Amino acid sequence: MVFKGTWRAVLAERQTTTRRWVKQNDELKEDPRRVLRYSNKKKEQIVKYQVDKTYSVRPHPTADAVGYIIINDIQRGIIGDMTDLDAYHEGFDSLAAFKENWINVYSEWDPQQAVWVIHFELI
Repeated sequence: MVFKGTWRAVLAERQTTTRRWVKQNDELKEDPRRVLRYSNKKKEQIVKYQVDKTYSVRPHPTADAVGYIIINDIQRGIIGDMTDLDAYHEGFDSLAAFKENWINVYSEWDPQQAVWVIHFELI
């Protein structure tokens, strides 16, 4: 899993949550709790995120893993509903700092954007 600009906070255990865009074909399923995404390349659904699954921590897509996390929970949320406490769990000192980073990564801030709220721990 890529953590642009925040991978150091993950390794320092200051970041325990990440938010990711909900894509058009994403579905949240249960038993196990997971996000399925339709892959146009493979012409099938793939597991994008899953509770109790281990993921590598990468500073950028082509980087080697610098650590590993395990997902504890996945919820669907709205980015505009975030609080300063949510931003703190994302590894930021304030919602304003989180918002600035989000814009650097996604090029925009739409308060109505649906997101996956992924809770994890470093292993």
